[in-house]
Amino acid sequence: MSALEQSGGAQEQAVGRPEARGAGTHEPGAGAPALLELRDLTVAFPTRTGFAVAVNGVSLTVAPGQVTGIVGESGSGKTMICRAILGLIPWPGAIVGGEIRWRGRDLVGASASEMRRVRGREVAMIFQDPSSALDPVFTIGNQITEPLRVHLGRSRAAAEKEAIELLARVGIPSPRERFNAYPHQLSGGMRQRAMIAIAISCKPGLVLADEPTTSLDVTIQDQILGLLAELRDEYGMSMVLVSHDLGVVAQNTDSVAVMYSGSIVETAPTSAVFAATRHPYTAALIEALPSIHVREPRVALKPIPGQPPALDALPPGCPFAPRCRYTTEACQSVDMTRVAVGPEHETACPFAEQVMVGA
Repeated sequence: MSALEQSGGAQEQAVGRPEARGAGTHEPGAGAPALLELRDLTVAFPTRTGFAVAVNGVSLTVAPGQVTGIVGESGSGKTMICRAILGLIPWPGAIVGGEIRWRGRDLVGASASEMRRVRGREVAMIFQDPSSALDPVFTIGNQITEPLRVHLGRSRAAAEKEAIELLARVGIPSPRERFNAYPHQLSGGMRQRAMIAIAISCKPGLVLADEPTTSLDVTIQDQILGLLAELRDEYGMSMVLVSHDLGVVAQNTDSVAVMYSGSIVETAPTSAVFAATRHPYTAALIEALPSIHVREPRVALKPIPGQPPALDALPPGCPFAPRCRYTTEACQSVDMTRVAVGPEHETACPFAEQVMVGA
């Protein structure tokens, strides 16, 4: 029986700006070992016709003190990578191949008790929708004190004091009163801040921020991203920032991984991705951005033609080939292995010399 069978059980003005918040400002120590390393990670879900491969042989490294952005369209596998790291893949999905090495140890196959020790204490996650991630029947204070008591052994009184301090630190007004509030009694921005307080409560080494500003208005988005940058510096945390917004990624990350249909198609330092794109999909994403310099209001945007393929019916070779303007017959035999095209810059496109957008 195969492993798959067994599993059945911010817009253009932000792009490339060197002064953008968090962009290229955190350099890892020379020769510092990877904090998190994904090696050929594959996540699949059984379907009536076979298997949907949500994460397809992904390899990615997160260095200490760095912010790594993962960007791509909805359904590209960004969230599933975060869930795989924490052992939270929804049933009947499963990791069917590869490794997740956290501080050198492989979490794939780790016991439930070991994952509970890692989850929240060493690696924490800020979920995309705080309304569904927060438990509606428990107060905000109760949900912040739980990891403090479980992971750090705080007494009830000490945990309450620390939780109120955390609420104040993430910018929630009247933190003592909000401590006793239920999620539905908070605004969307305050719920997200409460989620951040829970995530940082144990000072984890890595925070996975899954679209942390998606449902918020622009002003609150900027406040939340600014808060995350402050906390990262204050606690020395590494971060994986998942987003479909290129402006957010450009402003707030040190390096970027671009995902398409479960595969990472390009990785590079953030400035290099936007200044010298080397994959047609990344180029198409950037070209689809509205320009602040266009004065004619009726000028059409440049959308990417077609739709992403179904994950249980991926085309042979490069999954982006049916939508790519550079495609040739040879693209049907591409194996999606990334090759180096610059310092810390890799692409899965063997025809990268034709792309070179922005170079």
